[in-house]
Amino acid sequence: MNQAEHIAFFKRLSKQDVDIITGAHLTEVTDSGAMVYDKEGRRIELKGDNVVLATSFVPNTKLFDERWQIPTLEICAVGDCVEPRILYDATHEGYWAAFGICID
Repeated sequence: MNQAEHIAFFKRLSKQDVDIITGAHLTEVTDSGAMVYDKEGRRIELKGDNVVLATSFVPNTKLFDERWQIPTLEICAVGDCVEPRILYDATHEGYWAAFGICID
């Protein structure tokens, strides 16, 4: 996120019932949420309907690299798979990739 997005995002989150945990290590996603170890090594159960991971600034292309060679599969690399950027870029790349698939 750029600085303006960061400020707006956290301002909005501060008005919601949201806990932000940094430096945690995810060990399991469960039906009721997730299990993590916090910075101090304590195991914590996080209850919730959704789990969102925000990880490193290094593209993870493993899945793309495994699948792109399958001749019957049309696949596109978009967003942070290409290079870490802002949400706007990833959303628009995904849109244009889907648009290209749909009109071919």
